[in-house]
Amino acid sequence: MTSLRTHWKTWLMLLPGVGTILLLMGSTFYMVIAQSFGFHNMMGESGFSTEFWRDALADPTLHKSLIYSIKVSVIGALGAVSLAYPLVLWLRKPFTGSTTITGLLRAPMFIPGLVAAFLLVNVISYHGVVNKV
Repeated sequence: MTSLRTHWKTWLMLLPGVGTILLLMGSTFYMVIAQSFGFHNMMGESGFSTEFWRDALADPTLHKSLIYSIKVSVIGALGAVSLAYPLVLWLRKPFTGSTTITGLLRAPMFIPGLVAAFLLVNVISYHGVVNKV
């Protein structure tokens, strides 16, 4: 019984963050879809209209762009999987240098932290925003 109670408490702790994300993303998606149908116009009258969709779906450039995007994404995904799967199978067996290769493959995960560190250094540096104020 305590295990079930702890399980629900864990999920309840996620609700504020997940709820905020869903609220913000949901309101954004709502505005995008509503504006595509003519509601909440920033300029001009606001009312139901399918003019945007009619113009967009009749545009041959949109069709070409969509087909190109689908081709690039499918080929990219298949290429990534076809390269990554054999590499993972090869790295499963320990050998000399496998930890180095694994470390090099994990290096891109540190980039967001490095960007944040450089941002912080620029904010608090001698000519940074904080010292200028």
